[in-house]
Amino acid sequence: MLVMLVHGGASSQVKNREARNQGILKALNEGWAILEGGGSSVDAVEAAITTLEDNKNFNAGRGSLLQLDGIARMDASIMEGEHRNAGAVAALEGIANPIKVARLVMEKTPHILLVGKKAKEFALHYKVKEMKTNTNKRTEYQEKALKKGGAIVKIYKEIFGTVGAVAIDSKNLIAAGASTGGILGMLPGRVGDSPLIGCGIYADNSVGGVSMTGTGEKIIRMTLARNINYEMANGYEALSSVKRALREMLISIGGEAGAIAIKKDGDFGIAHTTKYMFAGYKTETEGPYVSDRFKIVQK
Repeated sequence: MLVMLVHGGASSQVKNREARNQGILKALNEGWAILEGGGSSVDAVEAAITTLEDNKNFNAGRGSLLQLDGIARMDASIMEGEHRNAGAVAALEGIANPIKVARLVMEKTPHILLVGKKAKEFALHYKVKEMKTNTNKRTEYQEKALKKGGAIVKIYKEIFGTVGAVAIDSKNLIAAGASTGGILGMLPGRVGDSPLIGCGIYADNSVGGVSMTGTGEKIIRMTLARNINYEMANGYEALSSVKRALREMLISIGGEAGAIAIKKDGDFGIAHTTKYMFAGYKTETEGPYVSDRFKIVQK
């Protein structure tokens, strides 16, 4: 059963709602076209995330937020569920599509994670498209964050911009991916959950696939993507698994997060602890459906 899920981040506020919903729909359709044409889940996930990285309404790729020193640095990862191979990049500057670099790490090297300047050199070696490092014009809100580290606390509570996708193809192979521009005004060198396998993403053909968004530090501490897969492996439906893992996080350490998840049988779930989460889905019998609110999880 073909299934395509896409998300564009969870947050407590909504800006550019229509443009972001249209962006999710475009990414969903890009991924679905590949699946429908017999393409792989890895290709579909990469295509959907690339579309979102190219859309400045999302905090990934060209829309990435600025760190405390005024530079945009990006993280991304991708994983396939057949052999559980994965690739990721972190603190990557000046590359338009980090998800493409993550896939190259997975397929062209024996490694999983490349970081910083050497990750960029690797990307340029494979001729991945460059972009200007500073992708955003600074707003008054950004200037305050850059001048005062205390603003980071407020930002953590309001803006979570990771994009991601999960898919099952015609061969029942599962793939998951994520890409992010981090958090506005964060300390240079900080890395969140998105490039960490088992935290930001996870894929296992015998169980399912997951892509996360939210407070990276809390997601890492809970290894949330792997936890959701664990719940699905124990027989819970995808939505129940997401809700159980998110609620456990809320009760034990707090934090905000959202997730998209697919089980190997095509059952899927989308839920979040924030007020909003831009996401969408399409299957052979449903969709495409796009919304900025799905199942909200509380303690």
